[in-house]
Amino acid sequence: MSKLSIIIPCYNCQDTLEEALASVYTQELKIPFEVVLVDDGSTDGTRELISQLTQKYEGVKYFFHEKNQGGGATRNTAVSKTTGDIIFCLDSDDLLPPNTLPKMLKLLEEKNCDGIVFAENRFFEGNNKDKTETVKNVADENRPLKLADIFTDKGFFTQVNFLYTKEAFSKIGGYPTNHGFDTQGFGLDFLGKKLIAYLCPGTYYLSRRGTKKKSYFERVYEAGDFSKNIYLIMENIFPAFSNKTKLATINYDIFQRTTGKDNLDVELKNLYQNDPALFFAKEESLAIDDDRVENLFTLAISLFKQKKYTEAIDVYQKIVERGTNSPITYFNILRNLVGLSGHFAENQIEKEAQSLITRMSPAKQRRFTRYPRLIRLIKFLGLKNVTKKILALLTNSPV
Repeated sequence: MSKLSIIIPCYNCQDTLEEALASVYTQELKIPFEVVLVDDGSTDGTRELISQLTQKYEGVKYFFHEKNQGGGATRNTAVSKTTGDIIFCLDSDDLLPPNTLPKMLKLLEEKNCDGIVFAENRFFEGNNKDKTETVKNVADENRPLKLADIFTDKGFFTQVNFLYTKEAFSKIGGYPTNHGFDTQGFGLDFLGKKLIAYLCPGTYYLSRRGTKKKSYFERVYEAGDFSKNIYLIMENIFPAFSNKTKLATINYDIFQRTTGKDNLDVELKNLYQNDPALFFAKEESLAIDDDRVENLFTLAISLFKQKKYTEAIDVYQKIVERGTNSPITYFNILRNLVGLSGHFAENQIEKEAQSLITRMSPAKQRRFTRYPRLIRLIKFLGLKNVTKKILALLTNSPV
């Protein structure tokens, strides 16, 4: 018999956690289940509350991060502590309507698939659950969801919490930890790996807004990180994009401070909706077989993910030589240099690279032209064995 593991990542959620946990026990589950709480270094009374809740509710396990590690790492820790073969992540300020998970579990068994998605996401303000804003996931309930669904304006699909198998989690490699869009990244990777999920009719998820602390999206917008995070979650499916979509991504200024609908996410969705047939690459053209900028960029991303930083920089040199000097190009050069330094954890590389690029003037983001500044950069990072080729790349000077 299958076992369900419900994970709840926790951070400074003492005002909402018990209500979230209580909603688990309204599910009338017929299969064995457990609840795994992981506190990510909370600074309020969350840790003490967790200790109390484990005495009040049966089947609850809890673990603590001594230092804050972020949402992706917390979710991954929680999954690593589970014993079930089916996983559901419930955020600590959200709620499950009564008897919802049994419907999803039944459909998972019937379809013999990798995941089940809510038909609707209902957002409520503060504690007012009687007034909600509903976002429907609009797709044929009889077909599996497609990667293309993410780029429509017809719902969130897998980019919010949904039910999935632990085997699917393993195939994806867990939640991303190098940026804050861990849920969105996991859901995109799920469909990018061609895992199978269906919508479950008659189900919805309750997501809370308007708590005392600002939402993650509000903080991301204010920091100017929204488009950068969208780019980072798109990297894993970059090879699936057409040349047109790749070039649009490469040339988008992911560091511009924007609000509202002026961001890379909207840009990509507009591209798809304007011409769906030209958004993704044809299957026969997925191989990287020429020196066009978009294919070189795809190769460089792959090399970075393999930690082949010097090889990636060699590829970016070719890209710059072809006249592509967008902010995203230099961001990638910098994060390979940070990786080469060996002084930062893998999930801190992007943060450090962004810190460096945002300290530069707009002109310097496009061109590293002054040799003294480069030397200061290298000293700051503590880079070793910097080749003449890398110096030439960053200074636009001859080798």
